[in-house]
Amino acid sequence: MSQLRRDPVRGYWCIIAPGRNRRPDEYGDRKVVQPQESGPCPFCPGHEEQTPPEVDAVRPNTSQANAPGWLVRIVPNRFPALVPDDDPEPIDADAGTELYRVVPACGSHEIVIATPEHHRRATHFSVDQWDTLLAASQFRMQQHMDTGKAQHVVLFHNHGEKAGASRAHEHLQLMAIPMTPQAVTQELASCRVYHAKKHRCIFCDLLEREMHGPRFIYADEAFVSFAPWASRVPYEIWILPRAHRHSFLAVPHRERCLLAAHMRELLQRLEVLFGDLPYNWMLHWLPDGVEDASVYHWHIELTPRLSYQAGYEWGTGGFINTTPPEEAAERLRQLPLVAPVTLSR
Repeated sequence: MSQLRRDPVRGYWCIIAPGRNRRPDEYGDRKVVQPQESGPCPFCPGHEEQTPPEVDAVRPNTSQANAPGWLVRIVPNRFPALVPDDDPEPIDADAGTELYRVVPACGSHEIVIATPEHHRRATHFSVDQWDTLLAASQFRMQQHMDTGKAQHVVLFHNHGEKAGASRAHEHLQLMAIPMTPQAVTQELASCRVYHAKKHRCIFCDLLEREMHGPRFIYADEAFVSFAPWASRVPYEIWILPRAHRHSFLAVPHRERCLLAAHMRELLQRLEVLFGDLPYNWMLHWLPDGVEDASVYHWHIELTPRLSYQAGYEWGTGGFINTTPPEEAAERLRQLPLVAPVTLSR
């Protein structure tokens, strides 16, 4: 049974998900297997019966559900960290106390299969494929919010074994959860304080400051990328929209297409420098209805896995980054445009 447990000192919520220990990458004898590169892959066309029935898919033809012919396919995770909220398992009356708060970990945990091509890395997606992936994720997120059951929907991408990916076939994960993530809550608190003092958005001011500074990496008409001032890991990148919006769900079609091209450009530049490196990217956003959501600015955080978290990070909650963000940004900025933007629609 999955549970949400609240840390009584720091206040964060942790998902305790014993069912996840059946994942193919789970440790056994202290060994983690590499992402599956060969053999039958349940994410490949023709193997649709190896996944739970799809909840959504993008199909440019008349192909049937749970059959080949799709461009992006969304299925429930076989090893979910959250359980459906229509049938939660009860919490033992003695399990939770005033000190140790616990509630059922109800929600949805889904896989967004990003491409039908097993060996096609996200760095080599076309702009149209990137946009199709983002559009399908955006639509599914809206569906979850429309149910009124989820308080937030988390969207993220793990690429490579060191970044937590258990399969080589590119996929995103989407989790509809009953609380706002602590990272977003902390950002919103900073936004509120800054707005109260300056009557401006802190992220908008960051954009203005970084656009022509030493940490600037890349920009187009809709997005700006830079290495954050206090980068947690080497080559960390933040992608901010120029337009001030709190919700990713409100991003219009053309802006989303530009984000598709922007994401591909950044990942290809990282690949030029480091090859097929592991990375994570995470969407930070706020849905409508959150108090003071208007002071927030949605964005994407991209964290390459070029270093490890160790005793200092775990013991202090801080980070040691051996590559100054100014140096990382300069190397990425000086690379020529890898993939010229061509929007076909």
